[in-house]
Amino acid sequence: MHLLFIFSQFYHKVLEFLGMSSGGDKWSGCEIPSVSTPISSFCDRIQAEYKLGGTDRMNLLYVAGLSLYKSHTKSQHEYIVPEIVTPNTQPFYLAIERGRGEIIDGGHDRDDDIPDLNTETITLASLDSCFHKRHADDKVSPLASGKHNVSDKLLRTLTFVIPGAPYSRPHELLPPSPFSSESRPLPLYELAVLAYTLHDTKEKYLLFSDNCYFYAGTIVKVLEEVYHPDIPFKTPGSQIGWKRGIPCLGRKKKAGTWNGFDIYLNEKIDTSLLKKRQEASLTSFKQPIQECEDAWRAVEEGRRAAEAEVAYLKHLLQQPAELPQEAPPSAPAA
Repeated sequence: MHLLFIFSQFYHKVLEFLGMSSGGDKWSGCEIPSVSTPISSFCDRIQAEYKLGGTDRMNLLYVAGLSLYKSHTKSQHEYIVPEIVTPNTQPFYLAIERGRGEIIDGGHDRDDDIPDLNTETITLASLDSCFHKRHADDKVSPLASGKHNVSDKLLRTLTFVIPGAPYSRPHELLPPSPFSSESRPLPLYELAVLAYTLHDTKEKYLLFSDNCYFYAGTIVKVLEEVYHPDIPFKTPGSQIGWKRGIPCLGRKKKAGTWNGFDIYLNEKIDTSLLKKRQEASLTSFKQPIQECEDAWRAVEEGRRAAEAEVAYLKHLLQQPAELPQEAPPSAPAA
C-alpha cells in the first residue's frame, strides 16, 4: 500500500510537470496565502471571503489527504501538510505548523527553579520551567510541493472521504480506500478552525511540552477520532537495539520524538476538551457567514418583489383608460 501511494504521488507530479494533469488550472482563491500567515489571520481571511460568497463558497474546498512530516534538520521539526482538492482545478498544499515566537517572560532566574534531575519522577515537561516561555507562532504557509524539503521524512498519512465529482483526487492509481461508515469529509475551513482552536487553547510555546510535536500530533489525533480517515501509511515506533554491547535506540524515527527521545506521547493526550471547543469554534465561525447569507437572500427577495411591483404598475399604465359610462335616466315618479 505504501509503495502504491509513493508511486501514485510520483506519477501525479510527472503529469503536473508535463502539463498533462487533469486537474485544470491552479486555484487562485484566498485559501492560498502569498506568505506564511498566522492561523488566526488565515481564519479571519477565509471567513471574510465566505461572508461574501456564502455557504456554497465555504464548502467548496476539501482535504483529500494529510501528511505528517519530520524535517531533516537538527531540530527535527514536525508539521502537517493537507492536500486540498477543488472543483476542476489542481490540488494544492499548505503547511500548518508551530514555531517559536517572541519571549513573553524572564525565563529561569533562580537555582531552585531547576527540578532535581536525579529523581525518578523527572519528566521532560518538567524542564519547561528552566527555559523561556514564548508565544506560539502557529501559522499556515503555501507550499510549491507536498513538503518543505525533499529530505523531510514522511511519518503518517491520512486520507479522507470527499464528496466526489467534480472533485478529482490525484491518487487515481490507488484502490478505493476502506473507509468506515463513520468516515466523514473534511472541509478545509474545519481543519483551519481546529488549528486555530488548538492555538487558542495552548497559545504558549513550551520547549518540552507545547511544541511543534504537540501541535501537529494533537491535530492528527483529533482528525483520526472525529473524521475516521483511512491511514494507508504510518511509521513504526523506535526500536531498541544493541551496539557494542550497549543498548541504543534504532535509527527509525517516529512521530513525537527527537533523536529517539519521546517528546509527545499521543496516547497520553486527552482531546475531549479540545473537541468540545472545536464544536463551539465551528459554530462561531459559521454563524456570521449564515447571517450574511440570510441578509443577502432577504435583499435579493426584496429586489425581486420590488421589480415585480414595478412591472405590474407599468402594465397598468400601459392599459387604455376606459371612459366612465353615463348612468341610465331614472324612471319618473308615479
